[in-house]
Amino acid sequence: MAMLNPTLHSQAILILWGSINSQQTDEARLNRWWTHEHLPERLALPGFNRARRYCSAAQDGTRKYLACYEVSELEDLKSDAYMHSLNTPTLMTEEFMPCLAAMNRLACSVIRSRCSLTDPRVQNGALGNRMSVVVFLPPPETVESENDFITRIAELFWYRALSHPDVLSFNLLRHDEEVSRVGSTSKSYYGVGFKGQDVPPLSAALEIGEAGKEFCRQITTSGAREVSVMEFQLLCSMDSSASAVG
Repeated sequence: MAMLNPTLHSQAILILWGSINSQQTDEARLNRWWTHEHLPERLALPGFNRARRYCSAAQDGTRKYLACYEVSELEDLKSDAYMHSLNTPTLMTEEFMPCLAAMNRLACSVIRSRCSLTDPRVQNGALGNRMSVVVFLPPPETVESENDFITRIAELFWYRALSHPDVLSFNLLRHDEEVSRVGSTSKSYYGVGFKGQDVPPLSAALEIGEAGKEFCRQITTSGAREVSVMEFQLLCSMDSSASAVG
């Protein structure tokens, strides 16, 4: 039996999120497809290690869904096997992908992934059932180089985040525009309106609540720009052995 760990199982990750119209979309069918067809299909591919699905609370007739696919390395997100799968979507994939209006799709490298190893919840296998996703731009290069800023965030803020009693893990990611573009032009995403050109290149995922807002305040003070935060609830987690939690 594998012990669940809230840290990432890989050196790279694919993150997708988008909004659906709850009144026009059969969410029960959407969730059955995503969890029982799409996740196992992706996890059967070389390099794909774990997948997680999240959703937000419904608001004004819309709901956001987010999915994370952890892969061994960034190259797995443009491999022949993955591209073949993207260009030969199932009928249900073709049906539901366009439902995710204005989707964001980010291939990212993992800069830092840490969890609180002394927390009894982590020791007992807790995964964390909520997540804050903070997306931001680094300061202008004239103020501080992007690499220096990333190093400062990675070395300093993970410790601050994990000191919060509600936080189980902290993950700092860096968006790779070139790898993201390769998959986003595939047949699976016909009819999907991407917002990738508007997405800042850095993001951090924390296992939630006021800690996410506090992190936003701290990095803004440190020079981060265009900081935004999203809150999600875990729907399920599945690893490449096809065992699911959720």
